[in-house]
Amino acid sequence: MAIINSYVLGECKNSVGNVTLYKNKKQIARGKSMFVKNPKTLAQRQQRLKMTTLVRLSKTWMAALMKGYPGSNLSEGQCKFVQKNMPAITVDEEMETTLNIEQFSCSAGPIAVPKVTASGSSASNSITFQVEQKSLIPMYNEGTDTLYAVAYEKALEELEIVELGKRGDDNWSEFTVPAHWDKDNLVLLAFALDKTGKRASDTTHVELTLE
Repeated sequence: MAIINSYVLGECKNSVGNVTLYKNKKQIARGKSMFVKNPKTLAQRQQRLKMTTLVRLSKTWMAALMKGYPGSNLSEGQCKFVQKNMPAITVDEEMETTLNIEQFSCSAGPIAVPKVTASGSSASNSITFQVEQKSLIPMYNEGTDTLYAVAYEKALEELEIVELGKRGDDNWSEFTVPAHWDKDNLVLLAFALDKTGKRASDTTHVELTLE
């Protein structure tokens, strides 16, 4: 057990990997038993590397987290990002990390996950996002929800957010890929935010079709 003072993890509760965080006046971190006593075992070093990698990446993803986790402050948004994405990162025996960005989450909530498609041309820097019509369950799928796409360049670790308009509209949006980005390293995600800005959807991966 340890008392910690971390700007990023200061608001965290519950578990992050094999570490359980809770507050008793001060922030307390308690490690779960992994049937080993040596704190430098491979499994523990791998878990620690996962956490530090996600904490670093959370700074790049902050613009998306502040929308995707409404009501959360900066520290809480970073903490949720780390907790959600631990399964999307692997560390091998050589301590090399593999990030499955397509599985990343930058939002969470009860409203319906949007249906979005993306298409473009290999010869152009323009990508067209098409929003599919809402389902027949208005309680969780309001036409007034605002949809967002997240464009992430994996190699450069750069991110942009694209507002796609309202869920109920039959609309499309254009996004110009920055000239220094490589489309082969581009990952697209999407989520929705309700009209009050207080409820979000979970995150979905958007497949990019290139002609």
